[in-house]
Amino acid sequence: MTKLEALDDIRKALLELILVRDSVANDDAALGTFQRSLERLVERFYKETHEILAYKHYQAAKGDSDHLLQLVLLAYRYVEDERAGKILH
Repeated sequence: MTKLEALDDIRKALLELILVRDSVANDDAALGTFQRSLERLVERFYKETHEILAYKHYQAAKGDSDHLLQLVLLAYRYVEDERAGKILH
C-alpha cells in the first residue's frame, strides 16, 4: 500500500468515525469508544507520516477529530506534491 493509499484509508475511516461521533453525542459510553478509536487512528496516522509533522500535532489530534482531519488532508497534499517533485529536500 502506498502512502497516499494509506492516507486515503485513514481519511475514510476518520470521516466514518466523525459521523458516529455526531450520532452518539449524548452517550458517554459511546463517546468513550469513539475517543479510543480516534486515538488508534491517530497512532496509525503517526506511523504513516511521522517524518513530515511535528509530534505536538499528533498529540493535539488525539482529542480533536476535526484537527486530525485537517492534518490528514495536509499530509495527503504534501505527499502528492512530493511525488510530483514540488517539494525540495
